[in-house]
Amino acid sequence: MNARLAHRVERLLPSPTLAVSSKAKAMTAAGHPVISLAAGEPDLPTPAVAVEAAMRALLDGATRYTAVKGIPELLSAISEDSSQARGHRHDETTEVVVTVGAKQALFNLFQVLLDDGDEVLLPQPSWVSYAPQVELAGGVAVAVEGVAEKGFFPTVEALERVVTSKTRALVLTSPSNPTGLVATSEQVQVASRWAVEHGLTIVSDEIYRRIRFSDAPAIISPLSVVGSQHVVVIDGVSKSHCMTGWRIGWALGPAPIISAMTKIQSHQTSNPATVSQYAALAALKHADSHVEELVQSLEARRNLFVGRLGAIKGVTALRPQGAFYVFVDVRDLLEETEDDISLCQALLEQQSLATVPGSAFGAPGWLRMSIAVSAEDLERAADRLETFVNERT
Repeated sequence: MNARLAHRVERLLPSPTLAVSSKAKAMTAAGHPVISLAAGEPDLPTPAVAVEAAMRALLDGATRYTAVKGIPELLSAISEDSSQARGHRHDETTEVVVTVGAKQALFNLFQVLLDDGDEVLLPQPSWVSYAPQVELAGGVAVAVEGVAEKGFFPTVEALERVVTSKTRALVLTSPSNPTGLVATSEQVQVASRWAVEHGLTIVSDEIYRRIRFSDAPAIISPLSVVGSQHVVVIDGVSKSHCMTGWRIGWALGPAPIISAMTKIQSHQTSNPATVSQYAALAALKHADSHVEELVQSLEARRNLFVGRLGAIKGVTALRPQGAFYVFVDVRDLLEETEDDISLCQALLEQQSLATVPGSAFGAPGWLRMSIAVSAEDLERAADRLETFVNERT
């Protein structure tokens, strides 16, 4: 076959998190007792109320196309949910679009925001798919340096060093993937106002906003700081409601942007799965207790795992305040010619423990570990990491 692939695809790397998860699954299938801390999804089941709503919807014939933007009931519920969380109610008919997961919302947003060469500021470390999505839209992903002491949230000084006349947008994420840290109110206010002063669109990825632990600062959206005309909020039910496979996310923003995103989606996937929309509607309206249960469970596991990691010489774990990841500094473990990617591979091969290298997020020398596994697996994972470290020192 002599078909030539487009240059943009040849430059594109596969998702590192999915690659690690796939290798771990293959090792498990081959009989290795792998513990995977790589996947970015909670381990509780989907709320029963959502599953039951999906079953009723199917029996009632919810098997046909809906409007591209989503069913009216879900659009209304999203608008109301956001109003309660952020203090602003978006017009459900013009300022909300439901997408095939939050990932599609981000992809479509970059498609409509960026012309070739436009730049998007990505505070580091950042989720692995932001940069590829920016590049697929013809844009340029620009790293904004972050430091652990400031929770990796961007400072004005760091932003000023990289902003140019081509800068179009700033991505902000809190709680963060991969760090699990929550930005302070002051940090969000400063960064948001700076972005508006520079004429930038703020892409506020709030997919983890409901997963906030009791010792975290209050979560504040840039929307609440600078208003709805400057911010596009990305959200969904995948993480908070344990519905990753249902593929329902959404975007809320200015009507012209949402209209353009809807136009893109009309030529791409049309509407998200009809039955999934009814499940998401039920989850939003009736599954708050499920979210609370998830958060309490994750916080207990956070306490357990961070406590265990704190006793292992040579590693330093940040204490997450939300989401379900622990970001671990392993720079003191690296040998002279070693990086975090090879360390990650060694950990998987020698101890059957799957983690994700920090380089995938723009933070070499770190590992991301998910706590969305059982407490027993977290105990065993800590044991394996400790054995691995002891054998190297």
